[in-house]
Amino acid sequence: TPETFPVGWIGELESGDIHGDEGEGWGFSTRLLPYIEQNNLYNLIDFDQAVGSANATVRTTVISAFRCPSDTGSDSFNPGLDGGSNDEEDAPDVTAGPTQYTRTNYVGNFGSEHIAHHDGGGVSGPGHDGDEASEGNGIFFAGLEGNKNAVKFRDVRDGLSKTIAVGERDSRMGGSMWIGMGEGLCASMSRVVGVGEHVFNSGGAHFEDFYSRHPGGVSFVFADGHVAFLSDGMSDDIFQALCTRAGGEVVNID
Repeated sequence: TPETFPVGWIGELESGDIHGDEGEGWGFSTRLLPYIEQNNLYNLIDFDQAVGSANATVRTTVISAFRCPSDTGSDSFNPGLDGGSNDEEDAPDVTAGPTQYTRTNYVGNFGSEHIAHHDGGGVSGPGHDGDEASEGNGIFFAGLEGNKNAVKFRDVRDGLSKTIAVGERDSRMGGSMWIGMGEGLCASMSRVVGVGEHVFNSGGAHFEDFYSRHPGGVSFVFADGHVAFLSDGMSDDIFQALCTRAGGEVVNID
């Protein structure tokens, strides 16, 4: 759809709400494939099937454009074996199955509000409780096939150049997936999007944070397409303002 961002991931309509933990799960990065010369891979996707076994070839394809050279983690991972909140150190993610996924270092901006996981349940957002889904106050959150519930350019009232669209996350913060939300995975929504509740590189082991191995900061893509390296030491308030699309904040980071 012209002047519209893709939905963060494909959910399922239930009782009038879009539930984030149901549906085919396809992430926003799959919709970007034709724009990064990955048309052949895009054409292999059966969007009517879930992310898992029916699309194994796509699920196991490594895309170099989605990997940061500074991340020394593996290109692929098994969520059933790697740690849930820290793939290199933590205990196994015992709720997940033995399915291999390829990693991304770039996750969408869900917004400034916490993603609530209730046994894989919904996410918090304006007008929703934690067991419902799925509207964040950023750019990418749950929607339906056909881009229903997607953010339009005109919805970003804080300004496209003032609103984060995509940010970096390295493998120490868990396995993030470009393909979308895998079936039965712990914290699966946070493997597709990040949240600005905590400032980037905060030092805490928050699975949904933005994080990098770069000295001094993290790289972000803003909604107008420009890339900025934001320096460590930014306050939570300023970062959260950059993560909202229509919060009305006035922020100058130049």
